[in-house]
Amino acid sequence: MNNDVISLALGLIGNGLNLAAALKNYLNARDNQATILANSIVFAKEGTDFSDDAEVNLGWVKDFLDTAKYVSDPDMQTMWGKILAQEFENPGVTPRRIDRILSEITPYDMHKFQLICSMKIGIISEYKGEGQPKVKEYLFVPFLDTDDGCKKLGIWLEDLLELEAMGLINLSSDEYGFHTEAIKYETPLVFANGKTFYVKHFPNNHWPTGHVILTQAGECISNAILPCDLPDVYAEFVWSFLRFSGVELLNQSIYEVKKNEDGIYTVIREKNHSL
Repeated sequence: MNNDVISLALGLIGNGLNLAAALKNYLNARDNQATILANSIVFAKEGTDFSDDAEVNLGWVKDFLDTAKYVSDPDMQTMWGKILAQEFENPGVTPRRIDRILSEITPYDMHKFQLICSMKIGIISEYKGEGQPKVKEYLFVPFLDTDDGCKKLGIWLEDLLELEAMGLINLSSDEYGFHTEAIKYETPLVFANGKTFYVKHFPNNHWPTGHVILTQAGECISNAILPCDLPDVYAEFVWSFLRFSGVELLNQSIYEVKKNEDGIYTVIREKNHSL
């Protein structure tokens, strides 16, 4: 028995646990860490350096794995593994406090965050002919009436405030929400939850992006979770919020936009129509 096990066992015995329980806790912790490490290797991009020469901050890894030993839920272990993989792929990209956020977030909060991260629209700039267009995706959480809008989209205002307090999102108090940098093309298509809108005009070349943006920690966790199905009313909220923000839209059928499971967009133009 090595000194680490003996020290841990003696410490736990001092807190009223017997030796068998102390050893079980220790082995469970090691299993949790090993599973998360294995997951990180599985989900890392090919060629990611996990050797001693990797540029990752060893202090960060130590703190991350020290917290990871308490993570026993398989789904959460998968997420922890993906986030660890991200750090080895791009050292320094992960906020140092990410382990604290992950250890505090509840399954309920994670589900609501997953729902928010799934609220994305595709802005399609070049779509002449058929095939794969140029697409820029934006997080788009639209609330015209904050309380009622939250409920219809499956999120309560209290959920948003809790996620903001955790450091995952920032909320806009402006009724027009956040905006992107200037968009350099004039008549894009908008794809929202299976619906396609044609844009006639939008003011000042700045595109509205709704009332929520992700923090650095939120972006990191968002990259480690899969999107979920959105309520049917989501596209209606996108339409209403864009029009509220001064965007002129046509609900048209000249173009059909498809998005596959890999996130690849395809635009199909109906042959007998023209704009």
